[in-house]
Amino acid sequence: MTIYLYVKTHNKTGLKYLGQTSAIDPHKYSGSGVYWKSHLKKHGYDYSTEILKECQTKEEIKELGIYFSKLWNVAESDEWANLKIEQGDGGRQNAEIRQKIREAGKGRIPWNKGISMWTEEEKQQIGERNKLRGPQSAETISKRVSKITGKKRTDEQRKRSSDSQKGRKLTQEHKEKLKQARQKGILEGRIIPWNKKIN
Repeated sequence: MTIYLYVKTHNKTGLKYLGQTSAIDPHKYSGSGVYWKSHLKKHGYDYSTEILKECQTKEEIKELGIYFSKLWNVAESDEWANLKIEQGDGGRQNAEIRQKIREAGKGRIPWNKGISMWTEEEKQQIGERNKLRGPQSAETISKRVSKITGKKRTDEQRKRSSDSQKGRKLTQEHKEKLKQARQKGILEGRIIPWNKKIN
């Protein structure tokens, strides 16, 4: 198997990316780097490819990837889209790399913004299926409760939950349903009233 070590250069912005691939046509392969792919989506897939070396083993491609990464300082230089040394492991990124990825994604509009996951017809079908299932058994409820009992949410999780509710207005009907659900939960022992003393 031939593995190619390559340099991609964006023809409009000049940003470069050092990578490797075993694709049949490395020139058509656009690259897999997170920052590089984000750059292509933003500025277009107009790039050129230079093949540095054709290797036959992973050891050889890794050694060359590390060599050129350090030679050109690809992980630190603003001229390169690499967020870490190229050695083909695709391993877990450290905190610094994850921060770089977050910075790269700032200001980008999510691909699914304004797009509903289901059509109105699909929503109705889901609702009908849920009605047919009927109420959950006491055993099912007990299993669900046991999974979350004793688990504490982090401050970040609580903040996200709070932020998601800001500005949300509930109808009187919705409030009444929440009230009834809570009362039912208390009766079934699934919910402990806030003013009940816990031993």
